[in-house]
Amino acid sequence: MDKIITCFLIRHGKTPGNLEKRYIGSRSDESLSEEGVAELEKLSSEYIRLISHIEDEKTYLSGAMKRCRESMEVLFKSEDYQVIPDLTEIDFGDFEGHNYFELSGNEDYQRWIDSNGTIPFPNGESRDAFIKRTYTSISNCIRQYSGSLVIVCHGGNIMALLSEITGKDYFDFMCDPGDGFEVEIKVTEDGINAISYHRISDRLHS
Repeated sequence: MDKIITCFLIRHGKTPGNLEKRYIGSRSDESLSEEGVAELEKLSSEYIRLISHIEDEKTYLSGAMKRCRESMEVLFKSEDYQVIPDLTEIDFGDFEGHNYFELSGNEDYQRWIDSNGTIPFPNGESRDAFIKRTYTSISNCIRQYSGSLVIVCHGGNIMALLSEITGKDYFDFMCDPGDGFEVEIKVTEDGINAISYHRISDRLHS
């Protein structure tokens, strides 16, 4: 049966690797930084207020990595949540843990930059495979749970899902740690598609 749901896609808070602008993907299970925790604590009451305007049943879901689970627990302290094991960040391969300055001059890195990020990371994952993996994971959750979803995941997951269900560019959906999108999604037998979306930071400050 066709249905329309609201889905909140929230990027986890800052980690030490984020602060150093490193490629922190599925191989690095970092905790939040002190700064990341403090920022989420300030946002917690605003997130709870925003999500409370949705009257139907809500399910809280988190990616499996520590930075997602910790973010969920800081933002929504009293809510029970389910962990989605396969909802992880992209595998950055040989670039994992490094930043732009350390990779500058690396031929593989320059080749990846020149491709606009479309070729696979060396010994890692391709964008297309990552988009398919994320779409499958979240669409399965949408079909499994009733009502609206609150999902704390990775920035890459948000970019992957929204580019797939809107037809827009992958990089249009970059967001800062602790930010994300409120998305109205139509679910049919054929798949899921976005009806509308709003950046959460805009909603919090409106």
